[in-house]
Formats: sequence, C-alpha cells, structure tokens
Amino acid sequence: MRSLEYRSPRFHANFDVDFITGDFMFRGSCVDVSHSGVRARFPQEIPEGKSGSLILHHPLRKSIITVSVVYLQKDQVGFAFFEPTIGDREVLNHLVSLLDR
Repeated sequence: MRSLEYRSPRFHANFDVDFITGDFMFRGSCVDVSHSGVRARFPQEIPEGKSGSLILHHPLRKSIITVSVVYLQKDQVGFAFFEPTIGDREVLNHLVSLLDR
C-alpha cells in the first residue's frame, strides 16, 4: 500500500532567477513554484545541499527568499524554502496568486 503524502500544488512559471550562495551567483530560469519550493533550470552545475538567496525576477514583482538545494535532476534544481519568515510567506502567497491566473 502506498502512503499518501501531501504535495503543494505547483504553478507553471517562466521568468529569470538568480541563486546566490557565498561568492557565487548562478543565473537560471524558473520552471514552477509552489508554497514549499521552486524548480528552476540552470546551464551550470549547482552543488546539492547549498543554501543561499534565490532572486525571483517575475515581470510584476522581484522577490528574494532564502532557499536550500534539495535535489538535482539533469539541468533542473529543486529548491526548498529555508525557514520562511512571515514576510517570505507573504511574498510566496503573492507570487503564487500571480501565477494562478
């Protein structure tokens, strides 16, 4: 029997993102967003387990949130939101509302 695990709905996205960790910045493109994380494509390799700031360059609003890399799959990187603050949650709610149109 399979266990049922709740996953936040994902919303398709297509805008630029920057991942900043230490002295390095990686530029990529957002694939989708949920209340628990972001999936993005990057041309360069990003080490799993790194944490840093993810800048989301949505055309209507630029947002910055703290994330950690939780998985790598070919050119895609899965980011989980790292202990989001109330302000981070407000940013995410607004971003999801923009994508859910």
